[in-house]
Order: sequence, then structure tokens, then C-alpha cells
Amino acid sequence: KHNMSGLSPRRQESHRVYLQQFTRGGTATVPQHESSVNTTSAAVRLTLAATTEDVTELLRQKFGLLPLPKIPISASATRSTSSSALDRINAHLAMQRQKSSEKENNKRHKRTYDPYKDDTLVIVASCFLPRGYVRFEHEQLKASVSHSSTSNTNHSLSQPQIFSGSEAFNLFKTLSPDDNPLIVKDELYQQILLIQEEAIALFGSSSGPGSLADDITAATSKSPRRVRKPPVIRLFFMPCHNSGVSNATIEMEGYCTDTEEENDNDVNNDEDTEINELSSNATTPIPQWKRDMIPYSSHPKVEISKEQKTLMKERRLLTILSGHEIASGNECVSGYLLKQCKLDGNVWKRVHCVLPNYPQFWFVSRVKKDEHMFPQEDLPGSNMITSQCIGKHGMIELSGTFLIETIDTDSPVSGIPCTFQLMTKDGDIHTFRANSKKAYSRWMDCLSKRIVECQENSYLDHAEALVRIALVGRDIK
Repeated sequence: KHNMSGLSPRRQESHRVYLQQFTRGGTATVPQHESSVNTTSAAVRLTLAATTEDVTELLRQKFGLLPLPKIPISASATRSTSSSALDRINAHLAMQRQKSSEKENNKRHKRTYDPYKDDTLVIVASCFLPRGYVRFEHEQLKASVSHSSTSNTNHSLSQPQIFSGSEAFNLFKTLSPDDNPLIVKDELYQQILLIQEEAIALFGSSSGPGSLADDITAATSKSPRRVRKPPVIRLFFMPCHNSGVSNATIEMEGYCTDTEEENDNDVNNDEDTEINELSSNATTPIPQWKRDMIPYSSHPKVEISKEQKTLMKERRLLTILSGHEIASGNECVSGYLLKQCKLDGNVWKRVHCVLPNYPQFWFVSRVKKDEHMFPQEDLPGSNMITSQCIGKHGMIELSGTFLIETIDTDSPVSGIPCTFQLMTKDGDIHTFRANSKKAYSRWMDCLSKRIVECQENSYLDHAEALVRIALVGRDIK
């Protein structure tokens, strides 16, 4: 039961905590070149007085792991070998008083989670949502092309596509050492309930006879109750990396995310600067291609909000990426990968990756329902700008980028198979993971060839620049 009102100090709940670890193959059921996930669990009783650090210390004992080294509290508090019972009692009371004072200090200065030093709990709230709630822009573009080839009617990408069945949706929350698991669990449960209600309202409610909502409801009528099942809360134990456990993981079916406000694509801000210049400079003539790509650019007097700027930037990036894909033809490589979230390293988000015949590697997050709809009644062009058909675009320049196929053992993800990293020339590291060994080998082959081509081209460009400089110097003489 998830009772938000039951916040009495005596509140207690029994939960099972899971520990998942990757194991190498070589058994009768798992081949040598593949990995499997071994799952163990332990039962714990949570109270409002227990912090994450208290629970993880107990879990280390239950899972048979060595205790983490602790800083000595004090010389007087650790004297437990005294022959006097009174001395032992005083030492115990001194230790409890010091622990209490440390907890009070931690409340005032909340510690942050360090995967190298701290054990932690990860709470996962899961539910089934109508298939199509998690969707990507390339799926809608393909559906639009397919629809336009079989029908003469116009098809709007802003409308949700019709999908059948349901898909698991998992909301992650990694706790800091001083968090209270029960309180965080209640908050996460309320968040997943709101997401479930939003998905059912979007895909399962009827807005009138013959509406798109009716079609979607009919498409999912085979299992109408499955979507409305209450969310499930699971707790996972993640040992710190310095304790020698580097293969711990959390494997969940379906889509995984940490929060519905994520912005983890690290896109360059050049587009923002150009949009600001377009909106502030009314005398500069604007080319037609920019007017088509950025509708508001032809009307600089219109006030542009932050959401509108973000949407215009994503529209432009979508246009650039689409152009690269068309120009690359069959040489364009694309597919799904899991990208490690920079805000929460325990979360791996599904992204659609594109490697065109161009020195860039693109990754696009899912399309999110956005309440910001920007009418253009007084503006030429489209009738409505919508962000319901565009995801977040991230791009990595391959020129000067290193491909790290073998993760260093000092990294917390060194024990996770099919993982690779891209380190840019600025030192930013992006970690990706393939779903299979075959997909991993394919991406490694394509990325390594493209990066080598970029390096060779950069050498040629540098040589040409040196030749031009030499010719200019000769002409001056």
C-alpha cells in the first residue's frame, strides 16, 4: 500500500530489495560470448527513521558483501575491550551521541551520491502505458511517408500514431545517502500515477464518435485492463564501485527514464544565438530557406518565449539531420542504442542514433508530449507549431573524437557488456550501450571507419592549409 498520509514515526513497510549482476557465459545455458543477469534479493523493513545509508549497510550483510571501511569515530568511543561494564556503556552512549550529531549535520548539509564511495538504493516505479506513448520522430516520419504514398489526403505529424498493445514504462530515482526511502518511494509513486493518467487520457479516452481517440481505444481493446493496472514499486541495491563490485546493473523491460523533465542531449547553442539574432534584427534580409526552416525568423517583432526558441532549434536540427540522411542514402547507419544519463548514471535511456556519411554522430531522444502549442494565425506558413512530433537532438562531432571500445576498469560501467564511449576533443564523454553483441560489433565497425576517415580528411585539410600559406607567402615576396 502506498499511503501518503501515513507519515507517523511508527510507520513500517517490508520490501524486497534486488541485486542484479552481469555474469559471463560459458555455462550450459549461456554461450561463452554472451552474458546473463544473475538476480538475488533480500527482505528489509523500512521505517521513517532509516536513511539510505542505514539500509545499504544492512544489505551488505544480507548479500554477503564486505563492509565498507569507515572513518574511526573517536579513540574513546571505540574502546570496547575494557573490563569494566560501566566503561563499555559510556563508550556506547558516546558513540550514539556522535552518530546523532553527524545525522543532524547531514540534514543541514545533505550529501550527494558518489558511485565510487557510496552504496545506494535505486527505486523504480513501473507501469504499462499504451504503445505509442513512447515514440520517436523517425517512426512518425516513416508513417507519414507510408500514409502519403497510399492516400491523397494530408497527414499531420502532430497527431499521435495508432499503436496496438502496451509497453512497460520505468521511472528511476537514485537515492542519496541521507534520503529516506519511504518518503522518496511515495513521491515517485505519485509521479508515475500522473504519467499513467496522462497516457490513458491521451490514448484511451474518447473525445467523440469517430475520433482518433476512439481508434486508439479500439486498437488497444484486446487488453484494456492491463494499461490500468496500478504501478509497481521495486527497490534495487547498487554497491559502490570501490567495493570491488563493478558488474551491478538494473535490467528492466520497456523504456527507462529518470524524470520527465530531462534535457540530456548536450546540443550546441549556436542555434540559440542565431535565433536571437534573427529575432532582434529587423533590417537584415532573411533568406527564404531560413523562413521555411524557422517560421518565426521572418517576423522579428514577435516575442519569442524560451519554449518557442527550443522548438525552433529542434525543428532546424531535424531539418539538418534529415538532409544528411537523404544525402547519405544507403551509407547512412541508424538504430537504437541505450545512452547513459549524465544526471543519473544508473539510468540508460533509449535513443535513436544516426551515423550519416558526414563527420557527425547524432542521437535523438523520444518525442514527449508538450503542452506548449504555438498558434501562427497571423503568420504565413503552417497553422500550428507543435513539439509533439520532434525529439531532442544531440550531435557529436567525430573530428577529434576518440572511440573507447574497452572501458577502463576504474569506471563504474566497466562490468556492463556491449558498452562503448565517445570522448570529444573538448573532453566530454558520452557512454552508449548496444542491446546485443551483433549490434555492438556493427556500431564499432561503422564508427571506427568514420572516425578514421575524419582524421584522414583533417590531415589533408591541414596540408592544404599549409600549402596555401606557403603560396601566399611566395606571392607577397
